Amino acid sequence: MDEKKKPNLDYGVSLGGLLKGFGDFIEQIAQVVDEEDGEIHKSGEFTIGESELQRGMYGVSVSVNRGGVPEIRKFGKKISSEVREPLIDIIEEKDAYHIVAEIPGVRESEISILVEDKQVTLSAGHGERVYSKIVELEHTITGDPSWTYNNGILEITLEKA
Repeated sequence: MDEKKKPNLDYGVSLGGLLKGFGDFIEQIAQVVDEEDGEIHKSGEFTIGESELQRGMYGVSVSVNRGGVPEIRKFGKKISSEVREPLIDIIEEKDAYHIVAEIPGVRESEISILVEDKQVTLSAGHGERVYSKIVELEHTITGDPSWTYNNGILEITLEKA
């Protein structure tokens, strides 16, 4: 009797692992809500098999304002039908700004960062996935930005003048 051969569908994550990860995220959200002034982010990319054409992305940010009201944001807010606005965080220190932007689905070579006085323009694009964001800062920036890009997360450091 011939037995039908089942396709190998190894996605690198088991259903149990996926559900555990989701459960852990829900617990982290509960902690943020209890603190009444926190924020949590979860994002990433995954591929199906070895093909770059079969990949997916996910991302969400949950924050609770001082009034205790939760706000849920998905990454990739669309600016127009073709351009998305990346989800960003700005961390200000005494001598520098740190900007963290979620721009999954592009290559490092496709990222552009333009700094002019107090304004930073981020843009990136790969195929149909195009991102753009103008960030206004309180202080003037000096020198060139230093940055890294890994797993869809762009981290930029800007020195204040």
